Parts: sequence; C-alpha cells; structure tokens
Amino acid sequence: MKPAIFLIAWLTVGLSSASAQVTLSPAHKSCLDRISGAGNIVLTNKMTACAKAEFNRQTARLNQVMARLMKDPTRVAGLHRYPDAAVSRKGLAAAQKSWTSFRDGQCAWYGRQYARGFDSDLAHMICMARLTKARANWLTHIAP
Repeated sequence: MKPAIFLIAWLTVGLSSASAQVTLSPAHKSCLDRISGAGNIVLTNKMTACAKAEFNRQTARLNQVMARLMKDPTRVAGLHRYPDAAVSRKGLAAAQKSWTSFRDGQCAWYGRQYARGFDSDLAHMICMARLTKARANWLTHIAP
C-alpha cells in the first residue's frame, strides 16, 4: 500500500478519540474519489488540497455558528443563562480564542509526527478540518 494512501486510511480512523468520530463532508469524500496521479507526491498534494477545502468548509460553518451565538450568547441550552449578554459574549469570545490556539497547536504537533513533509501537511489539514467540524458540531448542539 502506498504510504500516502495508508496515511489517509489511518487518519480516517485514528486521529484522536474526540475527532475520530467526526466524519468529514460528502464533498470531501467526492474530492478524494476524483484523485488520480502518477506518484505519491502527486496523490498526497491532491489529498492535501481536498483536506484544505474541507477545512475551509468547516471554518465557514464554524464562523456561522459563532456569529449566531455572538448575536445571542445567552441561548446555550441547559446551562445557566447569563443575564448580561455582554458578559456572555466576552466569555464566548475568550473561549473561542483559547480553543483556536488549542486546535492550531494540537494539529501542528500532529502534523509534525509525519516528518516526510507532504504527509505532514496532509495530517495537519485533516486534523484542522476534523477538529473544526467537531467544534462547530458541539456549539450547534449546546446552542440549537
């Protein structure tokens, strides 16, 4: 099995317990299904482009969820509701900033586990897409 194909298979099932349950979009699968190339570098570059496109889709979705929450941050279901939306908005912004730092650091570390360069970029982008989708899913769940 080619190393890049093995990597994508492993990443699909083994990223982390939290994000491994996150299935990427049908558009990502479709992008991967269209890939063909002569060698590992070509394949890996194309898979990385698919992962980057998926990351961009998930980032847009996360931004939509955050915009909705920032408009009314007191709507979190099942939790104590802040009487002051400004306090809640400030807390949400701080939490999102911390989460973004965590995601960036986690995925940078994860990508570095693949020291061969191209595989590193692919692992990094898939991690970014999965964690971003997981965050959007969670925010959507707690603030329907």
